[in-house]
Amino acid sequence: MTEDTTQTQHARRLAAVLAMDMVGYSRQMERDEADTLTRFNALTAEVIEPEIGRHRGRMVKFTGDGCMLEFLSAGDAADCALAIQEAVAKRNAELAEAQQIRFRIGINLGDVIPEQNEIHGDGVNLAVWLESIAPPGGIAISAAIHEQIAGRKLYRFVDLGYRRSQKVERLIRVYRLCLSGEEGSQGWALSGVVAPMEQPRLSILALPFRTLGGTSEDEYFAEGLTEDVITDLSRIPGSFVIARNTAFVYKDKPIDVMAIGRELNVRYVLEGSVRRASRKVRVNAKLIDAMTEANVWAGRFDSDERDLLDLQDELTGQIAASLDYQLTDAEARRTLPERPDNLPAVDLTVRGWSIVNKPTTHENLVAARRFFEAALNLEPDYAHALVGLAETHVYDVGHDHSTEPRAQLRQAEQAILRALAIDSRHARGHNVLGIERRLTRHFNQALAAFERALELNRNLAAAHAQIGFVKLLTGRPEETPGHIEKAMRLSPRDFNLGAWLAMLGSAHMCLGEDQKAIELFRRATVENPAFAVGFSLLASVYALTGQLEQAKAALADYARLRPNVRTAKRAMRAWSDDPVYVRHLERIRRGVVLAGMPDE
Repeated sequence: MTEDTTQTQHARRLAAVLAMDMVGYSRQMERDEADTLTRFNALTAEVIEPEIGRHRGRMVKFTGDGCMLEFLSAGDAADCALAIQEAVAKRNAELAEAQQIRFRIGINLGDVIPEQNEIHGDGVNLAVWLESIAPPGGIAISAAIHEQIAGRKLYRFVDLGYRRSQKVERLIRVYRLCLSGEEGSQGWALSGVVAPMEQPRLSILALPFRTLGGTSEDEYFAEGLTEDVITDLSRIPGSFVIARNTAFVYKDKPIDVMAIGRELNVRYVLEGSVRRASRKVRVNAKLIDAMTEANVWAGRFDSDERDLLDLQDELTGQIAASLDYQLTDAEARRTLPERPDNLPAVDLTVRGWSIVNKPTTHENLVAARRFFEAALNLEPDYAHALVGLAETHVYDVGHDHSTEPRAQLRQAEQAILRALAIDSRHARGHNVLGIERRLTRHFNQALAAFERALELNRNLAAAHAQIGFVKLLTGRPEETPGHIEKAMRLSPRDFNLGAWLAMLGSAHMCLGEDQKAIELFRRATVENPAFAVGFSLLASVYALTGQLEQAKAALADYARLRPNVRTAKRAMRAWSDDPVYVRHLERIRRGVVLAGMPDE
């Protein structure tokens, strides 16, 4: 190979490169291949090819669902892109949404390496990357293109700031070229990087879950799972969730999380994958901070394969329940550094909920209550803060921390009724109302409140557990396990898990299954070592089964956590007067006395 040949092969030239790709091509082809091809080919012949010729462009490559074009000037490339997008938008205005075809376009000015009829190099790679982050129906351009055309009054731009490109190891300045009627700035008005718009708290985009299999059934399952997750995330109080139609625009596209965060103005992006093999289904999910690309949370959810709709329902619930807590915790960690001395009501409320969502201790409840009270001093009618305040009161009473239970229950009732008058669809609010009704022994009202909570949010694991506990208190312990187990399937790492295990253990103990109860009470104390009731129940059942040494050790742990509680009657309060429950409670008290605690 001669030196001249080498130079010819690697000759470069400056070119404006336009990359264009159809949005949702695979999905439309799967829905109706013949119709999609007909519409796409008509659009190519009647709009795209004429505009390419009119603006002195060259078709470098046709990709099936898009194309690569080369122009001698930045202005020709920009004019062609605008003409194509505006003509396509005009045609779409006369069509039903399912019939519409939209394109993303990216334009870059840079060196390209010609090879036969194609071109290669960074100039091409960046055009393709710009296309991938362009909004559907929109145009993203590089700073090099902007510099060439910004002086003309014809164009308007939105400065998207610097973006990290996977194509080259540097930050790229990106602009959106506005279509007719879109708002933007003219010329050089946005020469500096603009501050990003304030993003809504708890704002999230759930990207379509990827399949790691390959069958059409896998694809349908992943799409259904994504749609249900989007629906269920929208039930989280205060959340801002990008709608399904927008989320699915990103299906099968290379993802730049920071670019998506800016484009859609969201703080978090959820990514996931589905794998089915050997009658097992595994779903991996990852929550990413769209500002920093840091992983906020990752979870893995496994299940045996069975009826796909039931499986989809269960996995959706687990993911949504986990994200409910994770999003709140992430926002709490974010708000304090951003606004350490001036937390508004919403931030104070988020911080309060992040503490409530930790294993329940008296100290945590007091700390959370202070945040909710501070929020309500700023916004007296903020329903989410009122619900949080009420929850700290009922948990204080329910976990036997309260020295004035009647007063705290009155405060809880006032707060929760006010909250539900403001926001009658607050699922967790109805759950708190149910707990207050249970603690005041209005069991039918409690069940109605829990059922209403589940109507509003089917993934509210706490409501399932509370229904199970009411069944125990009303003499139906055989019905309790199903409800508690549903709660634990939905939220296997829940902050309430210790209490739920104790409820489940109590039901088995009531049914005469003491060994099963021991196992569950032990797990309860491991899940929440500050859960005193769990140790007293464990001490009781150990003593009743003749394991006095273990009973005394458990009772010592209880005494350490509750040094002021000195009698079995005080340690084991009656939460119901149902005869079946009362006999069960008397048996528990006998066990605690056998373990060494005085009866009266």
